[in-house]
Amino acid sequence: MEEGVETVHNESVVGLDTVPIKLTSRSESELYVEVLELCKEALIRADRVLILLQENNSLAVKASYGSKAAFMIMREEVSSAIIRRVRRKNRAVYINDALADEDLGPRQSIRRIGQRSVLVSPINSRGKNIGILYADSISLIGAFTDEDLRWSIRLATALGKKITSVEKSEAAPVIATERPISNSLLPWHQLRKVDALSEPEDTLLMAPLPKGAEKVVFLRSLACMVSSGFPIHGALDLLADSPGRMAPYATRIAEDVAKGMPMSRAFGKHPRIFGKDFINLIYVGENSGTLDNVMTTLADAEEANMLMKTQVMSALTYPIIVFLFTAIGCMLAPPLFLNDFFASLQAANVQLPLLTRMVMHAAAAMWNPYFWVVVLSTIVGLKTFVAGSRRKEEIYQYIERALLRTAVFGEIYKDLSILRFARALGMQLDAGMYLDKSIKLAGEASGSPLLNLESKQVVDRVAIGESFSFALESSQFFPKLLIEFIRIGEETATMPQMCQFVVSLLAMKTQNSIEMLQSLIEPLAMALVGILVGAVAIACLLPLVQMVMAFI
Repeated sequence: MEEGVETVHNESVVGLDTVPIKLTSRSESELYVEVLELCKEALIRADRVLILLQENNSLAVKASYGSKAAFMIMREEVSSAIIRRVRRKNRAVYINDALADEDLGPRQSIRRIGQRSVLVSPINSRGKNIGILYADSISLIGAFTDEDLRWSIRLATALGKKITSVEKSEAAPVIATERPISNSLLPWHQLRKVDALSEPEDTLLMAPLPKGAEKVVFLRSLACMVSSGFPIHGALDLLADSPGRMAPYATRIAEDVAKGMPMSRAFGKHPRIFGKDFINLIYVGENSGTLDNVMTTLADAEEANMLMKTQVMSALTYPIIVFLFTAIGCMLAPPLFLNDFFASLQAANVQLPLLTRMVMHAAAAMWNPYFWVVVLSTIVGLKTFVAGSRRKEEIYQYIERALLRTAVFGEIYKDLSILRFARALGMQLDAGMYLDKSIKLAGEASGSPLLNLESKQVVDRVAIGESFSFALESSQFFPKLLIEFIRIGEETATMPQMCQFVVSLLAMKTQNSIEMLQSLIEPLAMALVGILVGAVAIACLLPLVQMVMAFI
């Protein structure tokens, strides 16, 4: 048995309870649903359960529920058995014959794998192993008992016998549902994609999201208490009593940690607030004994992100407010104050100028409620279409490309995206994460769809043996500044420090660009206000000038 895998109980418990389990389903798909429902009721501590049946030299995930529908058992988890996920096929492919492996085929056991409890029961039919009933608990060590093992063996035996007798449906659907199981398990094509199924459940979906300042205060306070040696559960309890929108999330995290759940998993249950890079850094800190340093780094990064966001918003707030109030005034003034004036012009049978007619039609539209219904319906329809479209990522990428083509805004947006990418990459490498995973998570943390796509392509190039700097250089998105410092970091083994140096340079450059943009936007906004007000005034005066000229 490999290091890190401990067999707690084995086949010596077979036969202690021989009461059979009766399965009543008449089709294969219904049989899997029935088995999962029984597992849900009996194995209450299991985070996931999978029914795997051998097809050729591989195990196919016939049905599952839990935190990961399509799963991956690594070498350290089940000895020499290696299962790797094949995307969209929901199969766990073995390198060797699946059930010929001595650690899976002939035995059943309860095992402890790191912080995880694993229960394995072979499915036997006509004296031959045809599959595996697999269950595990990520959060509890020793989650399964001998009684659970005996029950799972009886269930696996009943399943093996029933498989040979049920009526085979023409196309049995692959069932994959998130826990908790609903009353009716949906077929796989109605579920979210496989990667979405691996996301933890956010148990506070209806709670309001905390403000950026509240999140910064929460992380900074937690980092200070953890660094000072204060117990984590005590620190979370204190933060849960604090006012603000962060309180319910802190309360739920404190409750989960008090139950024995790892801190990374407790935070991971709230993906709307804490991203994947955040969760992975906490996980690394937990397992390396550097949680205090990791929490301080995360607090610094969140504070820097909020400061940069505040600078951008402060630069844009004044001109945006001025423009909005001016636009509202120009839209409301004609229908409220100029209706009688326009009516008198029409009664005089005067040939109105084009600008005046445009203002009159705009005023009539503003006064018509159907105009606002059409506008609001269009906005809601576009938003719904984009959110529900299968090509949503392509739409976002198209919008981002258009934004990047703008003169000043595009440069600032790109610098901010690269800054977030470099900061997340440096933090993860400094914490000891692998390069490929760090690049992928840094791309997701950048907030840029294009940068996220480019980072995945960089990971693919690194996977085939290219250096990180060369892979970045083959992309058109990453600036030469980042590429050169990454190359220096590769040669001197100081890549985390080089990433942080790039962050400092980009932060300085972005701040200067924002100040320059602010100095340009304010006079441009005032000029635009003058143009709008002047256009309305000229539209009102032109007919009067024509009438005066007609009398002369």
